[in-house]
Amino acid sequence: MGFKDLLKKAGQVTKKAIDRAGKEVKWRKRVGEAKREILTRFSVRQLKRIAASKGISLVYEDPI
Repeated sequence: MGFKDLLKKAGQVTKKAIDRAGKEVKWRKRVGEAKREILTRFSVRQLKRIAASKGISLVYEDPI
């Protein structure tokens, strides 16, 4: 019975991890959609002005 209980417990832990990962993916997707929705409300000129005032480069720079 001990081995069976161990497998049952491992299955429960795995299921919880999978559920947690699924929720994380959904959360990140919602955050990404919200960010895109906010950005679509600005014109390119406005975004460039905001980036310049904050000192943010709009050109992608490879960190490597």
